[in-house]
Amino acid sequence: MSLPNNHEVHIYKKNGSQWVKAHELKEHNGHITGIDCAPKSDRIVTCGADRNAYVWGQKDGVWKPTLVILRINCAATFVKWSPLENKFAVGSGA
Repeated sequence: MSLPNNHEVHIYKKNGSQWVKAHELKEHNGHITGIDCAPKSDRIVTCGADRNAYVWGQKDGVWKPTLVILRINCAATFVKWSPLENKFAVGSGA
């Protein structure tokens, strides 16, 4: 995964000795400031300057976002899954 300093997440896969972009996750309206992976449940959570978080799940090879409204006044700056991957915490500048 990579964050190209904008509103996208790029997911790469290995193809021989090359890394090839497999997916682009685009849902945020501002820069993405935090990302975390949940390997057991195959989900990704992102947060950003738009004060929202998205939980991304893969279905039939396509990543689908679920909006989580955070009700914060400043940009979300950090996100981390819990050890059980059933909830996450978000930090902000407020």
